[in-house]
Amino acid sequence: MVKRFRTIVLHVGDMKTGSTSIQAALAGGNVPDVGISLAYPGSGLNHNIMKGPLTTRVAGRRPRLEEFRETVASQSADLCVISAELLSLGDPQILREVFEAYLADLADDYVVLHYFRPHYEAVVSRYAEDIKIGRATDTLEDHIHLCIDSGLYHHAARIEQWQGVFGVRYRYRPMIRAELARQDVVADFFTTILGPLPDSWQPPATINESLPPEALEILRLLQRHTTELPQEFRSTLGREFARLHSEVCGKRPTARLPVPAAMARLMVAAFEADAARMDKAYFGGRPLYLPALQRSVETAEPDCASAPPQHSGPEIAELLSRLVAHVAAHTDARALGFAMRDSRTSRLARGLSG
Repeated sequence: MVKRFRTIVLHVGDMKTGSTSIQAALAGGNVPDVGISLAYPGSGLNHNIMKGPLTTRVAGRRPRLEEFRETVASQSADLCVISAELLSLGDPQILREVFEAYLADLADDYVVLHYFRPHYEAVVSRYAEDIKIGRATDTLEDHIHLCIDSGLYHHAARIEQWQGVFGVRYRYRPMIRAELARQDVVADFFTTILGPLPDSWQPPATINESLPPEALEILRLLQRHTTELPQEFRSTLGREFARLHSEVCGKRPTARLPVPAAMARLMVAAFEADAARMDKAYFGGRPLYLPALQRSVETAEPDCASAPPQHSGPEIAELLSRLVAHVAAHTDARALGFAMRDSRTSRLARGLSG
């Protein structure tokens, strides 16, 4: 088959490193014009649906991968971008095997692009995202313990693993604003794959930002009552809550989640050696990740000492009522009403409160 691309760029995240903003620019065609054509196959925002097919070994035919290959092969450009931050959670060895078996032959070469957020920020921002999409309803303290034990936040060890699998094709970038091209991750992404950008191109506004602490707590309590519902519903519910929160309450000053000082010190102890190794082994000894981690202790106690701004009663009422209206608009509201009525009748018949 004739090569369709010069290079395939496999953007694998990491989680909470501006991937949604990058994907929105790609899907919306907001690509800097530097004389290099770029393809972004498919009609969705990202390719996260391919996480399972690309990171799982399966014997026999792979219909979903074959279909995705056809989608990719239907286009032709200098570069092709496949972007799925969920790939960062998979085994890089399996990813390489499957990618090279199904997609790599469509291009002369490929590269893997991976962003890494400082350890403390990565843990806390992932908590905010997991709460929003309903993947977790535990406390921040429980989440921190899980993250430390998971190994997913020992960045230097992960870079070594990915680099060991992909070799010179693997490229890592610091998700540290001062280190990014134009101090923006979307601009940095395009600079990395396209080269210098024209001054006329402007990075898009940041999207998918974390909710403020007080809103996140409301959503955490709400998601605690949806644990039996499909993940697809919980994820959409949280994202819609975030959209409506911005509309009802407006954009509020960015506030860090209040992390107890003891938990901040625990993270420093858990990730200090890894952060130092990041700086020494992968960034030429420049003080990037270790100072960022150590600063977390300095900011922990003041954050805990100051209570976050609270929502007013009318704000909460409007937010939740609009959320209910949105859900009802996308279901059979009449059938839902009858089901709720029957549930109430059953409770009353059992002598329970109506």
